[in-house]
Amino acid sequence: MNMNILYRCFEDDGEFLSLVGALKTNRTPSMVTGLSDSARSVLLTALLKANGEKALILLPEEKEAYALAATFSTFDLRCFVYPTRDFQWGSPISASHIFEQQRLSVLKHMLDGDFDVVIASIEAACQQTLPRRMLKTYTLRFAVGSDTIAFEQAIAKLVDMGYSRDDKVEGPGQFAARGGILDIFSPQYEHPVRMEFFGNEVDSIGHFDVLTQRRFEPLDAIDILPATEVFFTSQDKETIHQFLWGELISAKSSLRKKRLQNELDRLHGGKILSDVYLPLLREQETLLHHAFSLRLVLLESSQIKNRLNDAVDFRKEMVKQELENTDSLLFHEDHFNITFDEFKALANQTPALVMDHFASPSSLFAYGTMFSFTTRQSLAFANRTDTITDDLRVYTDNNWRVMMVCENSLEASNLTNILKEKGICCTLGDETMLPKVAQILIVSATKNDTRVMNLPGGFELLKTKFALLTSSGSQTRTTIKKRLAAKTAKEKILSYADLKIGDYVVHVNHGIGVYDGIVNMQSENTSRDFIKLKYAQGDVLYVPCNNLDVISKYIGAGNDVGVKLNRLGGNEWEKAKQRVKKAAADIAAQLIALYAQRQRTKGHAFAPDTPWQKEFEASFEFNETEGQLKATEEIKDDMERPIPMDRLLCGDVGFGKTEVAMRAVFKCVMEGKQAAILVPTTILAWQHYQTVLSRFRGYPLEVELLSRFRTPKQIEKSLDKIRLGKADIVIGTHRLLQKDVHFKDLGLLVVDEEQRFGVTHKEKLKELSKQVDVLTLPATPIPRTMHMAMSGIRDMSVLEEAPEDRFPVQTYVMEHDDHIILEAIRKELRRGGQVFYLINRIEHLPRVGAGLQRELPEARIAVAHGQMDKDKLSDIWKDMMEGAIDILMCTTIIEAGVDVSNANTLIIENSEHFGLSQLHQIRGRVGRSNRRAYAYLTFRQGQTLSEVATKRLTAIQEYTEFGSGFKIAMRDLEIRGAGNILGSEQHGHMDSVGYDLYLRILADAISQEQGGKSHEVKKETGIDLILDAFIPEKYVSGSEMRIDIYKQIASVVNEEDIAELTDELIDRFGDIPQPVLNLFLIAQIKNLCELLGISKVTQVGNEVTFLLEEEQDLPLAALSALAAVFTPRVNLIFTPHPCFVLKKGNANLSDEVYELLVHYKNIKAHS
Repeated sequence: MNMNILYRCFEDDGEFLSLVGALKTNRTPSMVTGLSDSARSVLLTALLKANGEKALILLPEEKEAYALAATFSTFDLRCFVYPTRDFQWGSPISASHIFEQQRLSVLKHMLDGDFDVVIASIEAACQQTLPRRMLKTYTLRFAVGSDTIAFEQAIAKLVDMGYSRDDKVEGPGQFAARGGILDIFSPQYEHPVRMEFFGNEVDSIGHFDVLTQRRFEPLDAIDILPATEVFFTSQDKETIHQFLWGELISAKSSLRKKRLQNELDRLHGGKILSDVYLPLLREQETLLHHAFSLRLVLLESSQIKNRLNDAVDFRKEMVKQELENTDSLLFHEDHFNITFDEFKALANQTPALVMDHFASPSSLFAYGTMFSFTTRQSLAFANRTDTITDDLRVYTDNNWRVMMVCENSLEASNLTNILKEKGICCTLGDETMLPKVAQILIVSATKNDTRVMNLPGGFELLKTKFALLTSSGSQTRTTIKKRLAAKTAKEKILSYADLKIGDYVVHVNHGIGVYDGIVNMQSENTSRDFIKLKYAQGDVLYVPCNNLDVISKYIGAGNDVGVKLNRLGGNEWEKAKQRVKKAAADIAAQLIALYAQRQRTKGHAFAPDTPWQKEFEASFEFNETEGQLKATEEIKDDMERPIPMDRLLCGDVGFGKTEVAMRAVFKCVMEGKQAAILVPTTILAWQHYQTVLSRFRGYPLEVELLSRFRTPKQIEKSLDKIRLGKADIVIGTHRLLQKDVHFKDLGLLVVDEEQRFGVTHKEKLKELSKQVDVLTLPATPIPRTMHMAMSGIRDMSVLEEAPEDRFPVQTYVMEHDDHIILEAIRKELRRGGQVFYLINRIEHLPRVGAGLQRELPEARIAVAHGQMDKDKLSDIWKDMMEGAIDILMCTTIIEAGVDVSNANTLIIENSEHFGLSQLHQIRGRVGRSNRRAYAYLTFRQGQTLSEVATKRLTAIQEYTEFGSGFKIAMRDLEIRGAGNILGSEQHGHMDSVGYDLYLRILADAISQEQGGKSHEVKKETGIDLILDAFIPEKYVSGSEMRIDIYKQIASVVNEEDIAELTDELIDRFGDIPQPVLNLFLIAQIKNLCELLGISKVTQVGNEVTFLLEEEQDLPLAALSALAAVFTPRVNLIFTPHPCFVLKKGNANLSDEVYELLVHYKNIKAHS
């Protein structure tokens, strides 16, 4: 619990006490004026604490709501922001529902009374939403020991509530049912919930982790909300069907008939439906209807009126334009927002408080009481310790109480010492204290990595002589959110592969085939699951599912066109593997020279952090995520070692990689070394240059820029500074790699957007970075670096969390529709934002731009592409950064890291022509602030997409959340192939055996080159015992999930692995049936056989034969000792193939096999 008591600064103010009394006794509206923004936040807290009220606070703009919520959070108030939503009248292929789900979560907190404050923009508050009655009806409650709803009924209800049924729950709005276990991801929870039923009674409930699928928090009861704000029950769908059918019969134009038929097809296919049907179905309510008993607080009431009228007018204009569209499905006037008059009627039914900066006539209320405070905003004291001392003396001489809020404890301690040296009497305290009369109290805004002071600035209360001073103008930030430990970076990357029928696969011993599903076979009264693989000329191979470790998904160097299937039984596959092994041995030597050489090279060991380093990191204006802090420490640890660093810093677009790199750069230059930042484009270099100048302001450092934005004379001057060591930090494009660039003492090289550099540039990089620390920053790791990281040749740090105030980009994948695109642009311009309109054909940019100008004559439109004059391009880009351009018609020139925080709508034409990683990168150019962002990925109407394009767009629509970078990288690898992963000469080898096996062979070659042991893929160990060993479909229903479980069982190596996987299966699927337990036994037997040199185990009747590997020297002494222990049940046989035979004893034969192998292992260990 936070103990921040700053709000008590108002308790001595008579006006405040009168206001408290009036609100307790008077139900008529009251007005408060004269408060600065920061003072208003604190006063609101004081009022809510004093009266114990719950409140709905309305503001003109949504972004202000999040800042106010951050302030309330540090005063121990349960505060929720209710966001606006976007109504969809078109029919996108996909759309995310994250904001609808957030709204539902807030409504549920209000329904339960589990909140103190709800904050919303006036537009959000006046939008129609799910009625309170329906929210109650469609909230499912489950409790341990309860049987209020049967298992099958719960499934049917979840479908009605908008949930989609999947094999495995991975995101909000999904559920999975298997056996008596029900997994649901309800939008109001951070983690999904798992319920186990015994019959129709709930036996257990608990939250589980999406990544591990393991339960971690038991619960007694839980409520499940609808999956989306708009959902269609079976009855609703019937109503929509009748309506569409009637419209189809009466439709006159063929275009409209086609549109209506498509909608009917989507309805019957269970696809996403748009909001146009809402007026058909049910009455609608707003947030105000849900908040009828709350204290209503309006901030800046005149702006609220204007903002609501603007929103209503804009919506009406959109409706009018949509109704003029002949194939539109919109059939009703605007029923999606209430008007200002309707809002006024509702507002006057609640106890209201209006807080404006200045008193003005109200069109909303007739005020019963009015209160005026005298406050003013105080100046920040950062970087003005000389002048602040005079201010502090004036405060204390006049008996003021002064609280100074520093960014962190180090800054607070330093400030205390500085002021004392200047003769200012001050006290170092914390947020649980208030200053006394004529006292200066210095506190820290953070405590144990947690934000305890979130303020939009300082203020002065003139009547009570209280002053709050902050180190910067605004200190509103979000507290660090603790999360469950996730998988390691390598596990995270490796866990994103899947396998579907028709996919190409590679069998280690038999080559490339086609996956054709799971087949259950029975023989000798036993049942087993097999993977069916189809090969050339009709050959078919059935692989036991317990041997899945010999199969991998095929990924070639290009696409899958023309992949040659192998035949079974021939030597073609073995020859291909031998060719690849020879090539891998050659390239392994090169890789060791490039990467392992760093381990033998002596680099510079940087000293431990200085106070300057800590001060620099503390001055970061945002709150770091845990991932940023961890990555920073890993990088600095590497820099302090005498071996040159070669670390990969992976993180999704916008996750804060640049700040982590800045800290490494600072550590480097503080030791007198030079740092270089290499970027792929001129624009990005200029932007990084501006970032570095801003971030390092106040430090005596020289920063130089090498790019085509510099004149030859400027370049020459910079080169001299670099050569003489006078340039501390150098930012450059490929110009940085030219022969005339000579560093005097380079200590760190940062490579940003690595995926943009070609092979030639990377060769020059190798020469430049031989003895210096290298930090690489890809947004989505390219395949080569992914594998090197996983192989241990390169180290990797991962940023897994987005900044807390960052929204996911709302992504739509759709046929190009001018009406929807124009509405999206108008909406962005209306809120003062900017738009990227991307067409990757330079000749088309002017034509489309002219069309937009005709429709939007007020918009400022510019064109930017890579063939423009550098000076003109520079001017355009600066105009965009400064907000002088509304719509930038552009090519992929924006892809490489361009950051315009006010650009929050992206439109891409012909998106099917872009690569997956490229789409992800471009989409990352929006949503880089605390405002909601939109991406419209369009393709031509009526176009039939290729299989590859469909895969790309499906993947980008699946991965709309922050943190999708690793998934994107793996899917891109599958879709486009491995490409230039290790140079063009390796393409043929990669195609012949597939990416996965190629890299396993390469990893083995690298290990041998380094003098290590060969880890060559072993031949398949055959285990043929007469026992049921399979995963019943009733236990795990989905084939993909069964394959995943088979893989996990096949990979267990010890008792600890088995115990962990057993717990997971019980948790996810219930009690383990005997056939699955037998799989664990077979996995243990197989592991022991591989360790002991046994190639095959076969049971015939009551005898089991153990065939020994022919390549090994026979361990005669160990075999004789084993036979002696199990006499007379074990016989040794040496011809024609060495083996031994075990006869059945009194126990289960399979258990006896395991017992014998354990004995054999112990004998060999001691022989």
